[in-house]
Amino acid sequence: MNESMNLAELPDELDRAAAISQAECDEGIAAARRALVGCTYSHCANCGDAIPAERRALGNVKRCIDCAQLYEFHQKQHGK
Repeated sequence: MNESMNLAELPDELDRAAAISQAECDEGIAAARRALVGCTYSHCANCGDAIPAERRALGNVKRCIDCAQLYEFHQKQHGK
């Protein structure tokens, strides 16, 4: 251990490090939850074209109509 470090300060440093680590973990969890809830994009995840507001209002939309139809067709063809 570094002789210049005051042993009385050590728990405070560990507490701060633990608090920072916990805050980063909490933010990561919150970001993941936000990503899962109401997964709606302004642009298609496949082609990048804008998704009309009316379609986005349906919620849980991540593809434009054309790409969604192609995706569903592909799913039916491959039995998934």
